Amino acid sequence: MSRTPSRLRTRLVSVAAAVGIAAGSVVAGAAPAAAAPGSGFGFAAGGTLLTLPQGDLDRELDAAANLGAEWLRVEVSWRNVEPQLGVLDWSNVDRVIESANRHGIQVLGLVSYAPSWAQVPGPWTLTPGGRPADPQAFGNFAGRAAERYASTVSHWEIWNEPNLPLFFSPMPDVDAYAAILRASYGAIHAAVPGATVISGGVAIGNNTAVTIAPETFVDELYKRGAASYTDAIAVHPYTFPFTPYDDQLGNWNDVAAVRDVLVRNGDAGKKIWITEFGAPTGVAPDAVNDGQQARILADGITASEGVDFTGPIFVYSIRDNGPDLADREQNFGVLRGDFSEKPSADVLRNAN
Repeated sequence: MSRTPSRLRTRLVSVAAAVGIAAGSVVAGAAPAAAAPGSGFGFAAGGTLLTLPQGDLDRELDAAANLGAEWLRVEVSWRNVEPQLGVLDWSNVDRVIESANRHGIQVLGLVSYAPSWAQVPGPWTLTPGGRPADPQAFGNFAGRAAERYASTVSHWEIWNEPNLPLFFSPMPDVDAYAAILRASYGAIHAAVPGATVISGGVAIGNNTAVTIAPETFVDELYKRGAASYTDAIAVHPYTFPFTPYDDQLGNWNDVAAVRDVLVRNGDAGKKIWITEFGAPTGVAPDAVNDGQQARILADGITASEGVDFTGPIFVYSIRDNGPDLADREQNFGVLRGDFSEKPSADVLRNAN
């Protein structure tokens, strides 16, 4: 997640902070702007949501609905649904989507990750994000998912963080990802003509031997015709331990940088969805305290709604998924593991 202050831009501006938590200083050089109508917020809960006992699942979604969440990003992983060729098990996805529907929460389906039998061969087949050897085979799975949930899911995100090797093994590859996105777009629209297909949320990062910066990744997609096979673009502009308004790493500037790519390519009408944003509490080296988490989420929602080109913002995540305060990944929730609320819960409750 490293960035340098030299990447700071001045395009995003400060508006009034939510629920009385003061926003950071206005970004230098930016003019104040009135908040545009928001697109709502949701939760990106990760794959652990699929494995929860039904009682805990319903309790989490009760909490999400009571906090005002309008969206839930649900992982629909080919790797999990069809771990063996021809043997499909949709049961966990079915029950999460059904529970979201019962709670009045819209679903963003996240189609992701190839099973080992369908991946590019190599030792990386055990990593979380193995990419498929055949992009059309992945597209066929995406179309099958869209058809299965046609009556309840109309928004689909294609892959997660394809600009990182962990989630696009063996290595980020714009050509390979573009082929996956193109195949999925066609298959999903064939199954559900009015669907919204969103490019995979790009992670923060720089151009290195093994990672591709978000702006570069999206720009390269557009050079490969992405305007014709995307309905929206997704980014993951995590800023912790800073907020979008005092972000010394420049990560939030990915939103403006990607917007620039769309404008340069004559695609300014397309929305940018923030499909992950949050901050971990606990005692990990880069964790924040409860109050800082609340401030980061408040400023993230305000900054997102302060421009007119963003879609919903998805908070990662609903509830801490483990007891180890030293493990960053277990502590992104706005609820603790015992369902008690962190201060961030009030931020979300008052955001609408």
